[in-house]
Amino acid sequence: MNSVEELKEMLIIKSDEDVEAKFKQIANVLFQNYHIEKGTDIYDFLEIEFYYYSNQHPDIVTYPRTIEGGSCFLHPSGIDIAFQSKVEKDEKGKIDYDNSFFGGILIRSVCKRITNHSSRVIGGPLRCLYELFNGIDVFNPQSESFPKLVYNQKVNVSPELPVQRQIPNMDKKRDTYDMDAKGHELEYDCLIKNYCYYVRGSDCNPNWYDELEKKYYSSVLPWNRKRI
Repeated sequence: MNSVEELKEMLIIKSDEDVEAKFKQIANVLFQNYHIEKGTDIYDFLEIEFYYYSNQHPDIVTYPRTIEGGSCFLHPSGIDIAFQSKVEKDEKGKIDYDNSFFGGILIRSVCKRITNHSSRVIGGPLRCLYELFNGIDVFNPQSESFPKLVYNQKVNVSPELPVQRQIPNMDKKRDTYDMDAKGHELEYDCLIKNYCYYVRGSDCNPNWYDELEKKYYSSVLPWNRKRI
């Protein structure tokens, strides 16, 4: 992977694609070949989660959106790198879920590189959102002040085996589904999938997980989550 255009193509999920295999491919690329730059600041990915809804992959906890792939999508839980997404509406103005597709990659934790080979870990999706979008001059916004995804040299890091996403009350959600109803079993299967990817070490901070465990983190740390 040596082209931003290639990554953009990966953010378009075709209807007949293996979604899980696509998520794994993108996770490897983001951890190994990309970081975020904002001015002179550089951020390495440490933890990400995948969300995608389509008729064939009804991940119903995904925020609906119509947006180009590769765009930033801000929502109440944080910030996504969006997949190519389109929400269709019926004649009553409600979402036509049979013909809509949407999703993105939630940035859960990053490592900010600091001079003298030191670093700072930002853990939690809302903290990542605040970090990446704070300090933008609204009177004179410059492109350098906005975060952007940048290709870098391949780094020797690979994500751990994926674990379940951090979804509040996920263990109780099965009771909310009528498992005899058509499609609801598939919805629950999507809900509990291992769609959180993380690295246990990085060039930015090989021991970031030790640092994160000492800080306030608003959910279960990824290495302590379930894997199905």
